[in-house]
Amino acid sequence: MNGKQVLAKLKADGWTLDRVKGSHHRHQAALKDESPMKNFAYPALIKKTRDGTYDVQFVNFKEAFTYGETLAEAKDNACEVLSGVLESYIVHKKDIPTPSAKKGTTPILPDAKTQAALAIYESLSTSKDVKTMAQLARALDTSWAAASRLGDPNHWPTLKLLDKAVRATGKRLVISVE
Repeated sequence: MNGKQVLAKLKADGWTLDRVKGSHHRHQAALKDESPMKNFAYPALIKKTRDGTYDVQFVNFKEAFTYGETLAEAKDNACEVLSGVLESYIVHKKDIPTPSAKKGTTPILPDAKTQAALAIYESLSTSKDVKTMAQLARALDTSWAAASRLGDPNHWPTLKLLDKAVRATGKRLVISVE
């Protein structure tokens, strides 16, 4: 496949050109529900108010809203609120909605601990063989309590253990920095 064919394939798959620096072209994938990689960034509407503060409302969680004196503070507060809402959903075993794609929104990620817990729950829910914490514990050759801590958003699992757990469900761990 030559470069033009690769670019045509990316475009056909919904990828868009993000930026160009010299001869390097960076493309960004469109948010699709059928994407093999789960994205935990949830869209938020951020609006500047008349008094200069910034209001934040999440599209997928009507109960999740916050504000900030500056845009940076509003985004930081949004991360904290999203993490808290997702933690509540996990603790109360509520179905976690898939992030929707909505124009005019800002993607907000929960904190790393919450993303780790979401990765475990997502891996278990889509696995063919390992569906429960007990099965995960057996696959990891550890106790049920130790496996359950992986799904706890208040627990900091090691990357080695998180990777091992995700691989046990037939997935792979992908880490990115933005």
